[in-house]
Amino acid sequence: MRPRPLITDPVLLEDMPPWVPRDGLRTMRTVRSGVHWDAIRMPVGDALRVHQFLGPNSGPVLASAFAGIGVFLLNLGSASDWSVPGTRLLRPGANVEIPPASVTRGRDMRWLVLPGYGTTDAYALEEALANRTTSPWAAASAQPHLRRPPAAPRRFITPEYQLTGRDMVATPRSAAELTRLTPAEKRVSEYLVAGHSNEEAARELGMNPGTYSGHLGNIGRKFHVTARPARAHAVLASGQVEPPPAPEAAPHLTDDERRLLRAVAEHSTTHDIARAAYVAQADVRLLIKNLVDKTGADNDTHLIGLAHAWGLLGTAQQAVGSRLPHAGAVAR
Repeated sequence: MRPRPLITDPVLLEDMPPWVPRDGLRTMRTVRSGVHWDAIRMPVGDALRVHQFLGPNSGPVLASAFAGIGVFLLNLGSASDWSVPGTRLLRPGANVEIPPASVTRGRDMRWLVLPGYGTTDAYALEEALANRTTSPWAAASAQPHLRRPPAAPRRFITPEYQLTGRDMVATPRSAAELTRLTPAEKRVSEYLVAGHSNEEAARELGMNPGTYSGHLGNIGRKFHVTARPARAHAVLASGQVEPPPAPEAAPHLTDDERRLLRAVAEHSTTHDIARAAYVAQADVRLLIKNLVDKTGADNDTHLIGLAHAWGLLGTAQQAVGSRLPHAGAVAR
């Protein structure tokens, strides 16, 4: 039997959180869900397809061909209201087998994506599970980093970064240049801010749904956001896309509703929205639905578009500048 690969790179090992075993090739550790992360379990075939669909937007993922399961590890508290058929949110305290960082192949539990390389957004995971098309990242399964660990921490390199030795250094490019949309991304954004689904927008634009989703992913990476409402807010605040038509008069919103509106626009996870809006995480979806109904929006993304049409959200400088790394800073 060929030995499994061993990660010895000190930078990579340093990036591993303490709950990942480091003391042997075959040492498994049982870790309880709900302590460090939320765990979403699904059939291994679905996990592989969703992982390929998300591509660089996929956070830590475990898979076991022998057990026939895949497990996505999400930020703690971000999937508390998860209810996607065919998948399961593991209850707090449920045991999850965690292999060492060195185990990246084989039929037993192994890492598809190691911790420390980003996180999976719950909304993005739900959207990927619902989408049956091929994404621009479908060829990711053939890439070397899925078969063996990288020599150094793998990060998705966005255009504002350059590799300098082992460090990823931000270069002094302007925010306008970093977030400039291509003509295709502008067309996609126009349908996004109007609240259209991927299927509707792709049909209207004559695009393959996978191509449309790929443009949405590019937009999210340019503005460093993942949720659809946050992407809509980013492109509208940048001034590159006009808001959708809206009734002349904006509805009266309470201070709590305005705070929730801004939280939905600026954050991508239920946990962060709840914290920014000062509401219970379990109430977030209901409160957003109530706000959508009150404003006459079609959905939460259309809500952001209407809010911009009414002038209820901030400026381009605030929206873009708050998400960009400071020029010259080293990302670790």
